[in-house]
Amino acid sequence: MNQQGNVNTEADSDHGPDHLEPITNPGHQHHRGTTVSSFTSSIVNNLVTRPCWLCHKYSTFVVKHSWCFLLLGFFICIVLGLSAILLRDLPDFNDPTKGFVPRGKHTLTSRLYVLEKLKNKLDQQLATAKINNKSKIPLSTKSPLSSSPMNKKYEEEEDESDYDDNLNEIDLKLDLISNPNGCVFVSSSQNKCLTNQQVYSLLSNKTDLMKISKPIEEQLYKPNEHMCTSIDLNRHYEVYFESSDKSSSNLLNIDNLLSLCKKQYELVELFQLHSTCHYTLPEMVAYFSNKSDCRQLNANDINTFIDRIQRCHSLYDTGLLRLAGLKRYRTAPIDLFLHDLCFRYNFTFLTLEYLVDKTFLSTNQTRYTAMWFLKPTKPIITANGSEIHTANSAHDLFIEHFYQNPKFDDGRTRISALNFMDIRIPSAMKQIRVDMFFVILAISLIVGVTIIYLRSITVALMTNICVVLSFACAYFSYKIVFGIDLFPYINLMATFILIGISCDNVFVIFDAWYSEKLDIYNEARLRGRSIEFYGKLTDKQQKQYLRDREYTASVLKRHSSTRNDPEQHQQDQTGEEEHFDSIKNTDLVRMMKVDEEQMIQMMTGVLRHAAASVFVTSFTTSAAFFTNMISRIAYVQLFGLFMVRFY
Repeated sequence: MNQQGNVNTEADSDHGPDHLEPITNPGHQHHRGTTVSSFTSSIVNNLVTRPCWLCHKYSTFVVKHSWCFLLLGFFICIVLGLSAILLRDLPDFNDPTKGFVPRGKHTLTSRLYVLEKLKNKLDQQLATAKINNKSKIPLSTKSPLSSSPMNKKYEEEEDESDYDDNLNEIDLKLDLISNPNGCVFVSSSQNKCLTNQQVYSLLSNKTDLMKISKPIEEQLYKPNEHMCTSIDLNRHYEVYFESSDKSSSNLLNIDNLLSLCKKQYELVELFQLHSTCHYTLPEMVAYFSNKSDCRQLNANDINTFIDRIQRCHSLYDTGLLRLAGLKRYRTAPIDLFLHDLCFRYNFTFLTLEYLVDKTFLSTNQTRYTAMWFLKPTKPIITANGSEIHTANSAHDLFIEHFYQNPKFDDGRTRISALNFMDIRIPSAMKQIRVDMFFVILAISLIVGVTIIYLRSITVALMTNICVVLSFACAYFSYKIVFGIDLFPYINLMATFILIGISCDNVFVIFDAWYSEKLDIYNEARLRGRSIEFYGKLTDKQQKQYLRDREYTASVLKRHSSTRNDPEQHQQDQTGEEEHFDSIKNTDLVRMMKVDEEQMIQMMTGVLRHAAASVFVTSFTTSAAFFTNMISRIAYVQLFGLFMVRFY
């Protein structure tokens, strides 16, 4: 940039007086559209008039101390960014939904949050009270065996029994004898209190005592096999089915059940879950029919299943069954009466809650059902060394076997939905990383257009560097000044948005800069001053430069000879102004060297013309993003705040 190339000093001495003549005669300085002298006056007005003291001082500092200004800005931005990174934890983007919940005192989320906090506090107080009560017991009164493992196990079971409010048949009988009409349970559906007599009659129905043979019981309830007695929502593969034939939407027919049974075994093989429990509608029908294999089902088994489920409906409707089922997270199954089928292993509760739809109790039909497969607590390493039952392996299973794949549609039943609870977030993150390619493509296009328009790789790269430094300053304000720990994933989009908007500002500033430099170029032509260029001019550029000088001299000479002839002046007016307002080769202006004073003039003019436009556009954009603070969603609020700090 500092290398001087071609210096053009072909100022002809014959043209010297003509060059200065229009400038030295103030009587002919009219509007720009009338005379060449008025054009010169317009240039002088743009460069001299409307002075801005602050703009001039700032321009002088930037021009004379450009490297200090640049290094100081870099240093401040880097220090602020590093301090925010070192003094605060880095944001965690593993969960893109974190913070994406409604906020406010009237939202359900806030109420659940308050209840959860209240529950945790109460649990802590109960635990503290238990510890205090145990510490008050004198050591002398403790048994020597109190510290034995068996006794500790007994104490743990005793502690668990404090929370066990299950009904007991003996207690019911005692209550029935002492107070048959006393209130024992408030019905959830009938909104009235059930007496001891009513509850006992519901629970002591001996008309349907199902005797399960020992081989079947061993097959059904062997540890970690077949059907589950509890649900852990975070460890399940959930696969939902519906009928493929719309004319036969009921899944409780023998053909559809056998189809589901076949797919159950296929899914067990696919998920490699032979050692963990699962429960499905075909398995439940087989259980209620005293069979151990769903492939042995027939039409009569369906009727038996419906009859026995309907018998338990009265218990389910009163809420007794739900009271037992809601304790499904306990390690041991909830058995109010071991001889009563409705409570055995929670299967009735699980069937009504998860395996049949809400219309079953009134229609004896179900259009949808689910298959639940419990995952192991730890990943399993296969023979080839890879891990299964992880988020990545589950995602690969989903993509390979379920994503837009009609493989499990055999013409009778088909998959209607999936819910792999622990892979939704990893899958979303993988998709977000894939979509980042399009963001990078957009940035590349913006940078490419900037380079083509500005013809400068340096300016395009500096624009992106300034965006990164602005991000560092905004991150410092966000983390340190405001002290906000939650940094949503969507805040990263601010960088890509700002690149596009900053390029618009660069175009505005560049056009103003070019206009100021063009005025200096035209002034040099009119005054006959020599112009220096960076680098060597091409033949085309050299000819254009000479034509500009010759044309300027001829215009001034013609103007001098026709100044007293208004008609001739009117004919030449259009061509003169067109030439001065439009340079045939803009590279001449780009390559023109300017001295320090001219640089200060250009910088002052740019600030005077472009600063207001850039400020107004940035301010309106920031105001638009600031309106996001009205939202009750934390993601949207924080994104709006971060964007305002970014600008």
